[in-house]
Amino acid sequence: MKKILFLYFLSICYLGYPQTFVVADSLTKAPLAFATVILDEKEMLYSNEKGVFAVQNHFENITVTYLGYDDFTSKKQQLKDTIFLSPKPFDLEEVTITNHSTHIQKIGYLKKAKPIRSLPLSPKNEFVIKIIPKSDYVNSYIEIVEFPLAKVKNYNETDKLYKNAPAVVRVNIYTVKNELPYQKIFSSEPIKFIMSNKEMITVDISREMIQLPEEGLCFGIEMIGRINPDGEFVEENSYTRPLLTNQSSKDYKAITYLTNSILKKTKDYHPINNINEYSSCKPQDYNLAIGLTLKN
Repeated sequence: MKKILFLYFLSICYLGYPQTFVVADSLTKAPLAFATVILDEKEMLYSNEKGVFAVQNHFENITVTYLGYDDFTSKKQQLKDTIFLSPKPFDLEEVTITNHSTHIQKIGYLKKAKPIRSLPLSPKNEFVIKIIPKSDYVNSYIEIVEFPLAKVKNYNETDKLYKNAPAVVRVNIYTVKNELPYQKIFSSEPIKFIMSNKEMITVDISREMIQLPEEGLCFGIEMIGRINPDGEFVEENSYTRPLLTNQSSKDYKAITYLTNSILKKTKDYHPINNINEYSSCKPQDYNLAIGLTLKN
């Protein structure tokens, strides 16, 4: 009887003990920071800067995803300490080199434009702005994407949680289908920022050769989490505040969505002006402040 009780309590302890795994590139063996980990299609988390994540034993299936790599899916019993992701091969489109001079143009949010407000964005959530360009910018190559962030202020004078606290976001780009974000075609490296500062999140994508098609593209800023004083990645008490503006642009039409349905096979996209059912704003009165540098 004592032996049975011992084994019972041992199994309970084992079930409550977290297991640690590392996500890495199968070729270089380099860790993959902030990979997306999905447990039983119900719970989502990220690996940290070193590709490490810890989970309890209350799951049966695991999926690990990272843009540019094949998805990894496994049963819990078959997992090893290191999860290797295989790089996904892709075909480069044909590039034509000419002697014509190129024209650089900045559109969207400008430093002189005054943002009117900000909205908090917590981990596992993303603001996505759909941009449909005017004919002058169709098929232009996108060089730089910028998102301005507002300060995350302390709750009170004694609360220093957000003062000089580093956090991490990621910039994503999606194609458009049926007027909604569809397929992710770019995901930036994790980008650090200081939560208590005004920040400009800037991503140079000139090497990606991404063009702005007639139907438009969607640009998202995804909140991952903050880094605590011990250097550990945490989701608790962490968010960012992307800036919004009510200024329209002569260069494009836009609509901004919030999504918090990353786990769903089909995401739900909510226009930010319709989040509050009592809002009197029309759907395109407010949009995510964004800057694009284009080359044509």
